[in-house]
Amino acid sequence: MTEYEAYPEHIRYTHDTYCRIVIRHASFDAARMLAARWKREISLEYLTHEKKFLNKELAEVVAQIRHGEMLFIADAGSGTSLKALYPLDSYVQYIDIEAVTCSPSMQDIVDVIVEVGDFEGAIVTEDMAKLNQRDYQFLVDKLGEKNIHVMHYVPEYYEMRDRCKAVVQTGDCGIHAQCILIAGYPSDDIPMDWLKYGITRKGLEEAEKGKE
Repeated sequence: MTEYEAYPEHIRYTHDTYCRIVIRHASFDAARMLAARWKREISLEYLTHEKKFLNKELAEVVAQIRHGEMLFIADAGSGTSLKALYPLDSYVQYIDIEAVTCSPSMQDIVDVIVEVGDFEGAIVTEDMAKLNQRDYQFLVDKLGEKNIHVMHYVPEYYEMRDRCKAVVQTGDCGIHAQCILIAGYPSDDIPMDWLKYGITRKGLEEAEKGKE
């Protein structure tokens, strides 16, 4: 049995000047070990781990979310308890995936959610746009500048948080390293006024008042 046959789902290689290793799920150490056995020089060209959710609750929420529903990706400083400055509405699902300080980051989670799910835009605070250009630009690159909506922080942003399907708590310690992801669909994007107030009669009346 050759090395190739022993690892068909993990590594493939070609017999040329370089031992070309494409890593799927094998570790770098495993790749180096095999290359050493073949006595060839390593050319590590790709790291193509397929992204998937390991958190059951998060996977279920992304699978079940529908057009216009929203996910709040929270940073480590976002309080949600009954004693928080702005307690989280009890109807909003809370998913805690923070592990240690700064991990996982907001970018880590958004990157996977957007790749796996269908999302048309994001809502951020004015403070992120001004003070956290790194994360703001990440969202622009991921979703397109016209799809990033900026709104006032307190209390409007927390009111929007309580309209979300779920809050996903990360360990990110960046400045306003949080965003609201808007679920998409192959149709026109939902107007921001609808997202803010809903499309009940009362919501539409509130939207009209906001335009005055």
